[in-house]
Amino acid sequence: MAILSLAAALALSAQAGGDATSGLPRSLSRLEGPPPRPQEAAAPQGGGRDVFDFGRVQASARLGFTAFSEDFESDPQFLAGIGARADWIWLSRDVLGFDSDRVGLYADLSFSRIERDVDFLEDDSGTLFFLGFGADLKAYEDETWILRGQAGLQFGHFGGVDDTDNGVAGVLGLDAGVKIVEDLAIVFNPQIAFGHAGDQVYFLNFAVQYRF
Repeated sequence: MAILSLAAALALSAQAGGDATSGLPRSLSRLEGPPPRPQEAAAPQGGGRDVFDFGRVQASARLGFTAFSEDFESDPQFLAGIGARADWIWLSRDVLGFDSDRVGLYADLSFSRIERDVDFLEDDSGTLFFLGFGADLKAYEDETWILRGQAGLQFGHFGGVDDTDNGVAGVLGLDAGVKIVEDLAIVFNPQIAFGHAGDQVYFLNFAVQYRF
């Protein structure tokens, strides 16, 4: 009987004392769950987005005419050139908050001539080239039509013709086109270059534009 009484007393003592390995009462140790897992930091919006969509570049071949303001004293001349354009994803979506790629980056290279009707000039004609770049903003586009405004800079080289200056001019332009198929369009692209002396050069471009 003494042995049975001692065993019962030890059992009651172990139950009241709780879980010896944890040092906590049994009732509390049963309520404890696993430690909370650390939360992962949220990925920043727009992370990993390309700045430009160079995978869908638009290339163009252009023909047209170059016209000159009055002080040049030159008739309009034939023009030929090439151009390229890419959507500016970062500026369109992350900065300006558009839900589509409405802003783009363009560049163009054009060749023409000037023949000045000024008697006292020794070198009154020559070959010109113009290298321009800037940004455009899509005002409208659907399955058939597209309309964009342009603003940028242009370097002009006047072929050593007397009383002309090579240099950089500001440019404003318009890109208006009709789509033949989804990635092919015929575009009318008039531009005006504003020289530092108040002279202007007018570019009347007709282009075939293809998106790769």
